[in-house]
Amino acid sequence: AAGRACGAALLGARTIQEGGAFEPWKREQVELFCIDNLVMVEVQCTEELLTFDFTFPTTPSPPLEPGGAPGPTGTESVFQILHQILTGGFKWEEDAFERAKQGLVQQHEQQTSSMEGAATESLLAQLVGGDARFLSPGPDAMSELSLADVRAAVTAQLDPANLEISVVGDLPFDEVER
Repeated sequence: AAGRACGAALLGARTIQEGGAFEPWKREQVELFCIDNLVMVEVQCTEELLTFDFTFPTTPSPPLEPGGAPGPTGTESVFQILHQILTGGFKWEEDAFERAKQGLVQQHEQQTSSMEGAATESLLAQLVGGDARFLSPGPDAMSELSLADVRAAVTAQLDPANLEISVVGDLPFDEVER
């Protein structure tokens, strides 16, 4: 969007991937919840969209204690995580932001230092007239971004008016509706 620094949504998506804490839970607690419920999450940002890709089983998770009731289904677990992301429960942590920034800078350096990556970047730059929105953001672009910038870029994308949720898999319709 105009007025936003290039790479903000990309860095925001990577910050979510590096973070993972929700109020009032720590990242380790959320990771344990995902492990216990066999939920995998991948957050990606492309030129066209921001994607949260969840992979999960459709069966209930095992009981937490012997003879206890089964845990939530993967569907329920994913919707709980998605609810936290969409309602502002995600904690935007400075350390996750710094890890994400460092990872993207390394990715840019690896891409532009290889013959194939440098040629691809150069060709793309010529095709888009040097428009930085379509190019790999380098260290200078990353250093200009703040945690507030990336948070604003991602939360703008999560506006319910612009949001699409696609459910793909062998899931009972009543469970998805619930």
